[in-house]
Parts: sequence; structure tokens; C-alpha cells
Amino acid sequence: VARIFVVGKLSCEFWLLSIEVKEVVDIVQRAADENAAPEARREAFGELVIRFQDMAFACAFAVLGDGRLLAVWSAFRGGSRDDSTATIAAARSSDGGRTWERPWTLQKNTGDQNVMSASLLRSRTSGDLLFFYGQKNSTKDLHFWVRRSSDDGATWGAAAVVNPEPGYYVMNNARVILLRDG
Repeated sequence: VARIFVVGKLSCEFWLLSIEVKEVVDIVQRAADENAAPEARREAFGELVIRFQDMAFACAFAVLGDGRLLAVWSAFRGGSRDDSTATIAAARSSDGGRTWERPWTLQKNTGDQNVMSASLLRSRTSGDLLFFYGQKNSTKDLHFWVRRSSDDGATWGAAAVVNPEPGYYVMNNARVILLRDG
């Protein structure tokens, strides 16, 4: 069984997390199958939410057009609290998750505290890959941003704020969904 291994730094110690990839890829493909019945897609999405809800590093996945996997996650530094410094890291796999490219920083820390809670979603209308993340400035200021890629994550456009009104908004990782009307 293939496994994903993601390494991050947490409280000055390296940690390693592995998950069953073959099962996850199957679930992602069922959730993304536009020819499947809506109930089947919702059921597969629910399986993904359950499988990933307890992951400490807040990871999200997308299957790219050429079959590669893209993983994005919160890369906390110097602690694991919600106010610890963090960037959003990413890595790709071309062999179903058996091996991964060296991780890179997809999103620098643009917040006063961090960026966190990454989600990936494919636009039904444009086919673009959308990358959502939170920018945390304080316990009273957390906003979400979106960046768009028209080349399956090779490059990303400028960030646009999703919720500009003042406040603290919460959207955990891998929770953005595509509504039936697009």
C-alpha cells in the first residue's frame, strides 16, 4: 500500500505522518467524478472529511490533470498553537504518493501571525485550481484568501480576499466545497 510521508517542524522536533494513499486517491477520484451521481460524490467527500479531520498539520489534496497529486499544508514553525508562525507548504507526487518532490513554500506568511488552513478546489466553470488559505493577524482578525492557477499549480495568480468585512472567520483545512450551481 502506498503511503504519503509529509515532514514538518513542530516545536523544534521533526514529526512524520503517514496515511494510506491508495484509499485516499480512490476517494478523491470518486468525489471529483463529474459523471457520478451527486449522492455518490457527497458520500465520497464525507469520507475525505472524516479521514482528514484529525490531521495535525491541516493538509489538503488535489489530483492534477496529469494524475499527479498535490498536497498543501500548514507548516508551523516555533510551536503548534494557532498563533505560531506558519507558511503554507506544498509537494507533488507523480507515483500515487509513494514518493514526493521536495516540499516548497506555496504561500509566505503574509499575516501578523501566520497563514493556515489550506484548501484546494477545482473550478467547474474554468477548470482552474483554486487554493484557499487563512491569513491570521490576531485573535480578532482572520480572513480567507484565494489564489487561482490555470496551469494545474505550476504558477499561481495574485491573492484575492474572500471575506473583506472586519472579523475573525474560521474555515478549517480541506473544507471548501463546490456548490451544485458552480
